[in-house]
Amino acid sequence: MMWMKKHKPEIYSKTYKVLTAKDVIVYKLTGRMCTDYSDASGYMAYNYRTKQWDREMIEACGLNYSMFPEIVSGIEVAGYVTKEAAEASGLAEGTPVVPGGMDGGVAGVGRGTLAETGFHLGTSSGASLNVPADVLDEQQRYEIWCNIDDPDEVSMSGSMNAFGGSIAWMRDNLCAKEAQLAKETGKNIFEFINENAAKSPVGARGLIYLPYLQGERSPYFNAKARGCFIGLTMQHTQDDMKRAVMEGCALHLALMMKQLEEISGKQPPQKATISGGASKSKLVCQIMADVMNCEMMNINVSDEVGSLGAAICAGVGVGIFKDFSVANQFVEITGTTKPIPENVKRYQQILPLFERAYAALEPIFEEIKE
Repeated sequence: MMWMKKHKPEIYSKTYKVLTAKDVIVYKLTGRMCTDYSDASGYMAYNYRTKQWDREMIEACGLNYSMFPEIVSGIEVAGYVTKEAAEASGLAEGTPVVPGGMDGGVAGVGRGTLAETGFHLGTSSGASLNVPADVLDEQQRYEIWCNIDDPDEVSMSGSMNAFGGSIAWMRDNLCAKEAQLAKETGKNIFEFINENAAKSPVGARGLIYLPYLQGERSPYFNAKARGCFIGLTMQHTQDDMKRAVMEGCALHLALMMKQLEEISGKQPPQKATISGGASKSKLVCQIMADVMNCEMMNINVSDEVGSLGAAICAGVGVGIFKDFSVANQFVEITGTTKPIPENVKRYQQILPLFERAYAALEPIFEEIKE
């Protein structure tokens, strides 16, 4: 909103309310302008202790308080499909509409309570821990998000921009021979990519990859951060580079988990669910287990975990389901990857180097021109 006011004042001056994408749909269907606790957290103007918009902060930023929508539970009926919306959408007039929550929130609902935490390895990814409401990150590296159904329960979370994005870049730029084999055999290109990346040993022969292809969010919030291969020698192969990309993405998540544990005082999780496109790779699952020193559990709803969570929110909202525990009836463990002790030890040696590499390069990122 501050950006819009500064750069698009003609649009800002005509704005009545500011809504997230899902909340626009709720408005179009019901005529009600509202958001849930979790998406309210994303406005950065929600005081989860008072459960209200922070008027003092909003006015200090020079924003119009009236532009902020009503805040509701993500599992209450926000309204009903209007006649006009029914005619436009094909939905029955009077159908109840439940807001649900932000993407990470509904994914958390969808994966159930089979593990202490979960990692969704999509184009982007993230790490989070449920924490007491009085826990704060004094360095402002991580964000507090309220739960969809209860503003008194919060999670501290961080996001990275290019987990699957890095793997897609690697596929498109380092995997010509795998692409040709996939074309010739009709097999998925990642069958060959994973096979070849696995030829490189743990640690990719000392090659470190920083996965900052689109800048980075937590813990750096630096739009100028760049992706890098560090330690490249004449002895390295394309297979080492492929493995390094996978390891670098996992190492960044491990760095976030380490910092979240330090901030919250919580113990590292022993089990986690893993979902998303990259979780289909046995190699990625093993790297994640080893880097986190945590058992990784694949689930049957890997690609639909967010959609399942949103559906459960709706079901709870209209009384079909009692609560979110119903997710465990739909989620099944389809595979388990346990950490390998010697690999864990190796990654524990690499992680400090990974962290220091960014710190050393940060001033150089600042000076790089397009």
